[in-house]
Amino acid sequence: MTQNDYSALTPPQVGRWSPSLSVSVVVPSHGGPHLDLTLAALAAQTYPEHLMEVVVADDGSAPPIELPEIRPVNTRIVRVTDGWGISHAVNTGVKAADGEIIQRLDSDMVAGREHIEAMARWHHVSDYVVSIGMKRFVEKPPLTPAQVFGAARLGELFDLASAVPSSTEATIEKTDGLRKSRNPYHVCTGPTFALPREIFHAVGGLDPHVLRGEDTEFAYRLAMHGVVFVPEPLAEAVHLGLPAQHRDRERAVRVVEPFLAHRIPLRRDLRKDRGGAGWCRTWRSSSTSPTPPSRRYGRRWPPRSTARCRTSW
Repeated sequence: MTQNDYSALTPPQVGRWSPSLSVSVVVPSHGGPHLDLTLAALAAQTYPEHLMEVVVADDGSAPPIELPEIRPVNTRIVRVTDGWGISHAVNTGVKAADGEIIQRLDSDMVAGREHIEAMARWHHVSDYVVSIGMKRFVEKPPLTPAQVFGAARLGELFDLASAVPSSTEATIEKTDGLRKSRNPYHVCTGPTFALPREIFHAVGGLDPHVLRGEDTEFAYRLAMHGVVFVPEPLAEAVHLGLPAQHRDRERAVRVVEPFLAHRIPLRRDLRKDRGGAGWCRTWRSSSTSPTPPSRRYGRRWPPRSTARCRTSW
C-alpha cells in the first residue's frame, strides 16, 4: 500500500456478511438536547446487537443525562470526573468501552441504519484503518425518537436535497476518495469516525490541552502513527444544526488556528511570521492569563526580534 491508497483493500458488502468484531460507539454529550434522536437512530442499526454497545460520556450536564426509552440494548452512561470538554469526554468514554472498534459519534448526529456496519466492515479487513463517515447539516425538524427509529432511510426524515454538505466531501471527491491525498488527516473530523481501540490508546487519545481543533490534531497523530484514512460514503448521517464554520467562518478559524499552528508541524501556512511576532499574536488571541509576558518573565517585552508586534497591555 502506497501512502493513503487503500485500493488493495476489499471490504465485505454491506448486508451480505457476518461481522465478528465488537464496536463501542462513544457519544460525548453535554446537556444532550438531541441525544434521544441520536440513540434512537443507533437502536435501529443493522450491526448485530450483541456486538455493539453505546457509551454516553456525560460531560458535566446539569441535570445529569438520563437514558431515553428508545436506545440500543447495550447502552450506558459514564460521568466525566476528570476535567471538562470534549477531549476529556471522549477519553473517558473510550476508557470505559469494551469494544475492539471505537466509533466516535457526536450527540447531535442522526445516523443512517447502515452507518455502523458500513464503517466497521473496513476494520474486518485491516487493523490500521481509520474509517470516516459522511455527514450533511440540516436544521432540526419536529421529530420524535419513534419516528427516527422507524425510518428506513434518512430521506424519510429530512429534506436531504436542501441539506448543507460537509466541506470535506469536496476534498474527498477531488482526491479520489483520499487515495491521492497527501494530507488525508484533514478530513478526519470529530462527528463520526472509527478506529481500532489499540490505535486510539497507542497515539495517546485526544489531547485535553487542545481546546479547539482537537479532532484535527488527533488525526494528525494518527497519520504519524501510519494509519490509512478511508472515507465511507455508505455511512450516511445528518448533523442537527449548522456547524460554527457556517455560522461565522472567520471567527471559527481564528479560534482554531493557534492550536493547530503549535501542534501540527505540517501547518507551516499558519506560521508565516518571522521571529516571535506570530507567537506574540497567538498569545494575545489564545492566552487566558491576565498577566502580559513582560511582567511574567521579568524582561524586556517584546524582544528586539519581535519589536514590530508591539501592543499596549
